[in-house]
Amino acid sequence: MKSLFARILTLLVPVTPSVVADDWQVDPVESRAGIHVVSNFGDEEVFFSTEISAQAIRRAIQLVDWEEGFHAVTVVLTPGVSMDVSGSLDPQHGLSAMYRNQHEHREAVIREAPESVEQMEAILLAFIEPGDGWKDKWTFDFAEVPIRD
Repeated sequence: MKSLFARILTLLVPVTPSVVADDWQVDPVESRAGIHVVSNFGDEEVFFSTEISAQAIRRAIQLVDWEEGFHAVTVVLTPGVSMDVSGSLDPQHGLSAMYRNQHEHREAVIREAPESVEQMEAILLAFIEPGDGWKDKWTFDFAEVPIRD
């Protein structure tokens, strides 16, 4: 599972010398509250909905062909605070979920990967509920993200 974690981090958080701590503020996904769908290994980003609801999440999840390619559905509650589910049902890629709080410089990756589209949907639905109940339903490994100048 660590190789999947490393691949997801490489796709979502590329490390380059020019990256600064507030780059997320200009990122088209992290900087805009709503539901985003990123497909084709990050090549296509669609701002799916400003509405963050169970119905909108279900529609976004169903829109994606989880059998082909590599996709992510990201729910950004407020700019800088998000949960995404990503991957493919292709065993070569697998599935994952990742939480980010850019304001607190914290990220977390789910310890046991989701095994189905339904589980990914359940993760996002729990995330939009008030409070942090999603942390009680699944185990995530949290890490402090170093601030890069």
